[in-house]
Order: sequence, then structure tokens, then C-alpha cells
Amino acid sequence: MLRAKQGLRKAAEQDHELRNGLAGLTGAAGLLVSNRNDMLHAAMASELSRLNALLRPAEDDSEAQPGEYSAVSVLQEQVVLRRSAGMDIRLDTDVRLDAQGSASALSQVVANVLTNCAVHAPGSPVRVQATLHAELILIRVSDFGPGVPTGSEATVFEPGVRGTSSPGHGLGLHICQRLLQADGGTIHISASRPDGPGCTVRLEIPAVPSVQRTDRVAVFSS
Repeated sequence: MLRAKQGLRKAAEQDHELRNGLAGLTGAAGLLVSNRNDMLHAAMASELSRLNALLRPAEDDSEAQPGEYSAVSVLQEQVVLRRSAGMDIRLDTDVRLDAQGSASALSQVVANVLTNCAVHAPGSPVRVQATLHAELILIRVSDFGPGVPTGSEATVFEPGVRGTSSPGHGLGLHICQRLLQADGGTIHISASRPDGPGCTVRLEIPAVPSVQRTDRVAVFSS
């Protein structure tokens, strides 16, 4: 019975992740047909590789093994995919942010968060910021939609919890939390401003200890 439940949960989560990933690739595919865009091409190749990995047997998880990777590259790929699909999205980040953990896990988390922005705050500008704080990389994703109900900031990470008008299964944030915890990271959600609309998702992931603080620049501004 336990194995059956685990199998059903994994199938539901795979379906959820594949849908989110394909949503990001839809606009990108059309754009590649009409013009050459090397960054978009690289982003699509990376996303397709991530989605393909989800279909592999659980024991074949070599790509998910922890190591050092560029958090900036992961964010750029997800942002260019969403921008190609029409999202008003801006990325401001430190020049270099070397993370410790799984690049595919962070990519999956950011894809889920941006999908939530598209679903729950359609048409809203989305702002992604990433900076180095001591031994942590802080990533903030903010939109200007309706936000989350006061008091539900913690419960939204429980499996199956979703808004009454949400078309999803209430798995996205739960998956995000589990992936980040496995890498020694955290995720939180709060209102963007105490007196205004929107919500901000805050991710914290371990940085490579030797990383030094660099000047902040707008890497991928529209």
C-alpha cells in the first residue's frame, strides 16, 4: 500500500512538473522558428534535458547529484523562457553567484514559482532578484497579483493545498520546499508590500564558500 501511494505521488508530481516545463517551452519554440536566438536555444536545451530527467528511473539520478553550479545561468534560462512566452519579467542579479547543490533542482523550483506567477497573477510584471548574503544566495521572485491570504503563508507548502480558483493540484510549492530542503535551502512566501498587492517568494540556497561579494548589475533587464 505504501509503495502504491508513493508511486501515485511520484506520477502526480511528474505530471505537474512536465506541464510546467512545457508551458515555458511553448512560446520559446515559436520564437526560435522566426529568428536565431542562441540564449533561447540554450535555455530550451537545458529545460528539455531537465524534463527528460524526470522520466528516468528513480535510481538514475546522476544529473541531480549536488555540486557547484552557476545560479545566474539557471535564472537566466528560466527568465528567457518565460519572456519568450510573453511574460513581463526582469532579472537583477549579482555578476557571479556560485551555488552548492543541484542545478536541476533550482531550475525546477524557479519554473514552479514562475508558473504560479503566470497562473495567479496573469499579466502582472514579475521581478526576480538574486544577491549574495554571507554564505547564502538569496533569490526573490515578486509579482503584483492578489497575493496569498493572510495566515496561509505556511500552509501553502502542504501537499494538496490550493486556492479555490486554482486549476492545479496544490503540489508546486510543496515540491519546491522538498527540493530546496534536500539541498540545504529554504523557501518562504509573503506579501510583496504590507499595504499593497502581490506576493514575494524568497528562496535561500547555499553558496560556494569561496564566493566573494560582487557589484550588483541588471543582467537581464527588459
